[in-house]
Amino acid sequence: MYFMLTLIIQSREKLKKLLPEDVESRYAVARAIGLEDIRSSLSRIEDAIACLLKHGQRLMQSWRSTMQSSML
Repeated sequence: MYFMLTLIIQSREKLKKLLPEDVESRYAVARAIGLEDIRSSLSRIEDAIACLLKHGQRLMQSWRSTMQSSML
């Protein structure tokens, strides 16, 4: 049991040193835990929010124009 725990701790320490130094290893770990999927999902969400904001601004402009026309 002690031997396994020691191996796990050593592996963690090696990984902590390796990730900042080795870009390939960092990307491999990111892929393994699904960070790329999360990143692409966030990007799609950001695009959708930007689209909603544009449509909201157009709707507000249209509403203001309608309100101004009805007051005349």
